[in-house]
Amino acid sequence: MGGDRFEPESPPYRVLYQWIVSGAPRLRARRLQALEISGQAEPYAHEARTRITDRRSEALELLVVPGSSVQLHVEALFDDGVQRDVTPWAVLSALDPAAVYVEEGGLLRPREPGLHVVLVRHLHMTAA
Repeated sequence: MGGDRFEPESPPYRVLYQWIVSGAPRLRARRLQALEISGQAEPYAHEARTRITDRRSEALELLVVPGSSVQLHVEALFDDGVQRDVTPWAVLSALDPAAVYVEEGGLLRPREPGLHVVLVRHLHMTAA
């Protein structure tokens, strides 16, 4: 159960370290209003994008040829208007890990042909 949550010098490590060094100030809590997930499959030029809110979620569909990859990006939109790239902190997991390999940082590499589902989670929002 325990163990390392992230590697030293990784983006999450640097954020936590900087917060501690600055005296661990308590900030006004932001509320996540939406996640925007986008991806572009190589070698295609079009980009697919979807938005997830508490009330609505649409699947992000991409056509991927065998041997290619897809880079997913996850952006969080907060109630104070701030929009941040949260790809390093989002949890991505394939429903069938034998069919799709999910690398750290949101890179997907399909191993098998077919329709694949990848879950994307950040804070309280989840999309497939």
